[in-house]
Amino acid sequence: MALQLTQERWKNKMKVIIVGGVAGGATAAARIRRLNEHAEITVFERSGYISYANCGLPYYIGDVITDPEELTLQTPESFFKRFRINMKIHHEVISIHPERKTVSVKNLENGEIFEEKYDKLILSPGAKPTQPRLPGVGIDKLFTLRTVEDTFRIKEYINKNHPKSVVLAGGGFIGLELAENLRELSMDVTIVQRPK
Repeated sequence: MALQLTQERWKNKMKVIIVGGVAGGATAAARIRRLNEHAEITVFERSGYISYANCGLPYYIGDVITDPEELTLQTPESFFKRFRINMKIHHEVISIHPERKTVSVKNLENGEIFEEKYDKLILSPGAKPTQPRLPGVGIDKLFTLRTVEDTFRIKEYINKNHPKSVVLAGGGFIGLELAENLRELSMDVTIVQRPK
């Protein structure tokens, strides 16, 4: 994220809304706080976690990390205590109204929709794993690994079904770490990597 957050640009008291609260959003929020101790900063994150170690997710699946709390670096409470930043988890920004400087937000726990005003808006919603348009996409044995919730779904499936083999689409860092951990769980692992 190429943000040029200089002291002069962020010195006034203002209300800042950040969409997305994991790596980019949390980093931007902390940086703004360091530049402006009076800003009112709210971060809306649709998942249940704001700061976690992506590289640790495969190690939880492989039983190297056994305590799920070790996956998270910060909680909304600890982030507020440290930076005085409101982290709203399970909240999804569903529309932006630049003409009136508001966002519409849906509370994913109770379905309530409300509007929130802002002076500055930062978008850091992250990426969504791509799935090829192939027959079989959407079956209950197909998983993506990007979030803590994804990790728990995969781990629960493994514990319940005890699969003997797995095919991983993608040989990036997380894919290789996952392959290593699944192999340690005695699974036959095949990695399929598209040429770049």
